[in-house]
Amino acid sequence: VKALKQTVSVDLNDDQQKAITDLRKHLASARMARMAGKVDVPAVKALMPEQFEGVPEAQHEAVAKELQRNLGLAKEAAMDRIINDEGKSGKYEATVKLADERRGKDGIIFSRRLATVTELSGRLQSAGHKVTVITGKDSPKEKARKVREYRQGGGILVASDAAAVGMNAQNAQWVVQYETPDTALLHAQKQARAYRTGQKNDVEMIDLVANHEFEHKARDRLKRKYELRDLVMSPLEGGDDTGLAFYLKRRDVAQSASL
Repeated sequence: VKALKQTVSVDLNDDQQKAITDLRKHLASARMARMAGKVDVPAVKALMPEQFEGVPEAQHEAVAKELQRNLGLAKEAAMDRIINDEGKSGKYEATVKLADERRGKDGIIFSRRLATVTELSGRLQSAGHKVTVITGKDSPKEKARKVREYRQGGGILVASDAAAVGMNAQNAQWVVQYETPDTALLHAQKQARAYRTGQKNDVEMIDLVANHEFEHKARDRLKRKYELRDLVMSPLEGGDDTGLAFYLKRRDVAQSASL
């Protein structure tokens, strides 16, 4: 039984390209306002709309002023939303295509966002797939029931990070990670839901990677964390943690990760 690792590059669509152009304009406007000692409320709201949900209109300027101090974080959050969510991501079509190409084989799709899980499950059902959904809203009892039904009935399990640990799904023959996880541990845990003791088939480990610098950096970060994780957890040959032993160990880790 093999773990067949691969990445699928996904080009940004026109909606995403436009959203990135608008993002740059909003960032520039907010930075200019900050330099002038002012607050650009519309620009900040466009960057982080979720921060204003449920907040009375009278408090929006105060919230925007606080958020405007950390535009770097605002940019990261907005780029992540454009690349992976908002119902416009090119990854949605890519995910459905991957599922269509694997009809007859049970699979798992992971996404950390509830909105993305909902969108993906709806699109897959519309394409004729049998879908089971697990999120953090499910109680432990409900989650266990859904896992049993999925293992018995098959289809596609669309899950949030709530299913990344403690789930045995050896019936799955492919696993898609919609976003790049923040840690090597989480990335490996998701793969291990299917590639584990009891698995009788090769398992495709598929990572969707947007063709954009934002996600390329995330992939590089994940690769470095895999290297660090292995170097910390595995003893170096001969007790030498510098020089040639360190170099050789680091090279072996990089080759085995194959991200």
